[in-house]
Amino acid sequence: MLDELSTARRFLDGTPAAVAVLDANLRHLYLNDTLARFNGLPVEEHLGRPMPQVLPGSGPSAEPAREVLRTGAPQTVVFDGRAPYDQAHPAGAARTPVTFRLLTGRGSPRPTP
Repeated sequence: MLDELSTARRFLDGTPAAVAVLDANLRHLYLNDTLARFNGLPVEEHLGRPMPQVLPGSGPSAEPAREVLRTGAPQTVVFDGRAPYDQAHPAGAARTPVTFRLLTGRGSPRPTP
C-alpha cells in the first residue's frame, strides 16, 4: 500500500495538471505544486483549509464539489479569470476547466447512478 501511495504521489507531484484532494468539508488534504502555483500560494497555506477560505471569492465554485458529495456524479466547472493571488496573469486571461470527482475505496471513482 505504501508503495502505491508513494508512486501515486510521485506521479501527481510531477504532472502539469493541477490536482487537489479535498475532504468532505472541502479542506485540502493534498495538492500538487502545479495547483499551488496556479493559486499563487504555497502548498502549506492550503493544507487543512477549506477551498473558499484559501481562495476568497471561490465560494460559488464549492457548490459543484458539494454536489459531487451529495450525488457521486462528477461535476465540471470553468473558472474565468485568474486566482486572486495570481499577479502574473491579467484578469480574464484564463478559462480553466475543473472537474470534481468523488473517490471511494482504493481511489476509484464512485459509480454514478
